[in-house]
Amino acid sequence: MLARSRLVLVVALFACACTSNPPVPSVPSAAPPSTSPPSATASPVSVSPTPAHSIPLTVTGEGSCTVENYGGCWPVLLMTHGASDTFASWKPSASDVVFATADAGYPTTQLTGRVMNGPSQIALGHWSVGIGLARGSDVPDQPDYGTVICHQEFDVTPTTTSVRISASLSGYDGCDLRVDLTDPSAHTPSTRPSGSG
Repeated sequence: MLARSRLVLVVALFACACTSNPPVPSVPSAAPPSTSPPSATASPVSVSPTPAHSIPLTVTGEGSCTVENYGGCWPVLLMTHGASDTFASWKPSASDVVFATADAGYPTTQLTGRVMNGPSQIALGHWSVGIGLARGSDVPDQPDYGTVICHQEFDVTPTTTSVRISASLSGYDGCDLRVDLTDPSAHTPSTRPSGSG
């Protein structure tokens, strides 16, 4: 009987201890959240931070690219938060944001609309967008290669409500890149067309 009463007392004390202590609040990280834009890499891709203020982004492509050999060609969307100087070091990679395409018969690859794995939001700030034309080698064990065929810079401001990027490709390296920024405070959309370079 004494053992039983000790057990009941231990259980009662444990229960009181559990219910009398308020939960410990979680302690936030000592490091402040990062507010700087993502850094550019050797192969810029469409990345943006998870912004508090993000704007809808639409990217479309039309036209076609002409292959140089049987390795094929595929257009790539390049974007970076900041200046476009990092595009010069771009090399095709598996992480590239590519446009949807269809084979139109050798030597043409036809763009069929939107990017397949691109972002749908963009953060505020200064941005650079470019079109890279990647080409596959028809020589075994040779890496893919590519060039940036057009690019431009633009600003997304707090009054911008949407951004639309349209690329039109033709031939071996023809490119027309257009950025449309919708800004109700300006009463008209702001269009920034760009040719090659």
